[in-house]
Amino acid sequence: MTVVSITASRNASNIPKSRPRTEWIDWITFTIILALIALPHQNLLVLPIGSYKINIADIFFGLLLATSIICIALRNKVDRRALFGVLVFVVIFAYFAASVVVLNYDFNICISILRNGFLPFITASFLFNIDWHLKIETVIKWIAISCAISGIIAVVMNFAYAEFYKNINIDISESMGDRLYWYPASIALFIPCVFIIPMRWFLRLPILLFVTIAVIATQSRTLILGYLCLSFAVILIGSRSLLKTILICSCALLSTVIIANSIFDNQSIELLLSRFGQNENFYEAVETATFESRGEMFNQYADRIQEYNLFGSGFGRPYSIRLDQTRVFVSDISLISFYFPMGIPGACLLLSFWWLCWKRLRAAKQRFITRKVAFGLQWILCMACLMSTNWDLYSRTPFVVVLAFLIAVCRSSSMYQQET
Repeated sequence: MTVVSITASRNASNIPKSRPRTEWIDWITFTIILALIALPHQNLLVLPIGSYKINIADIFFGLLLATSIICIALRNKVDRRALFGVLVFVVIFAYFAASVVVLNYDFNICISILRNGFLPFITASFLFNIDWHLKIETVIKWIAISCAISGIIAVVMNFAYAEFYKNINIDISESMGDRLYWYPASIALFIPCVFIIPMRWFLRLPILLFVTIAVIATQSRTLILGYLCLSFAVILIGSRSLLKTILICSCALLSTVIIANSIFDNQSIELLLSRFGQNENFYEAVETATFESRGEMFNQYADRIQEYNLFGSGFGRPYSIRLDQTRVFVSDISLISFYFPMGIPGACLLLSFWWLCWKRLRAAKQRFITRKVAFGLQWILCMACLMSTNWDLYSRTPFVVVLAFLIAVCRSSSMYQQET
């Protein structure tokens, strides 16, 4: 017992009593992330640069990458942790250069794949290796608020002002008609974390209400099931009063049903019910969602894996070809998105990212002040890995950026004693 107490006292003495004061670079980076989350559609602003068009989401990713590099330079903490971001950048850029120069793939296609497919992952690889001087409770709270604002704006725009998409030259088909196209929909997976941090019920309830409505409006089975599973798991982890939490969730669920029934038209409601097997045989709905819609795509991936080089086939080769001979340069499976263009090195980058995320969270879970948050983020990481077999969350969505930032802030918060 004496040895344990001495060791504990030594470890405690090595931990700083308070975190450094938040600097301007932290606030700027966090503000950009909040703006990215609040963006209901990535093409709300498109800037033409020569023959290319850069949307506002690309600008946000570029700004985040720049602020990360500036933060590393200002704080003089260039250690081996920051080398992962450099490694990711070097590997992806080398494959891009080889695709254009050696393999003679179309330059525009390679640029499009690099921007839409890997810019978020490159940004995340830098973000999560920096000590951000922010409180994890503040970060989670404002991410949840921004996500709720984004969700309600997307719902209103899609169902009440559908003509708005046409006025800004966005194909209305992108909003999927009766289904909501919501660019930061994947951020909803972080919303259950509001049960872990201290938050007033009158703020928590509207957040749950707005985000749940938006999640249901997407009619994405993968997102809805993942969102519900994470909510159940995280509530059990972080709830201080289970009865009060159940009451809040029940009120949010009842309000969601009432509001959704008044907002959605009959066609949208029927489509939602049919997607979950309520208007037809349940087993037929499951077969339609798996074998008919995904089975053919998975079989094509399995056939094409044999055609691809173990070290990748570059950024200009399609991942799949539809029945109408349309070439598809994106995949719904994260590992496929990395393996097809970059082979084993690309798959190792993604697996390394997962391992580093888990390692950071496991270390943060050892500290009392970040234990619940780290545990909740571990659940989100595991669920996202499972969901990435049907929805690519790690290469071309803002989810990977927010995940990396939250893990970095959680790790930084665990390095300091609780402030009094």
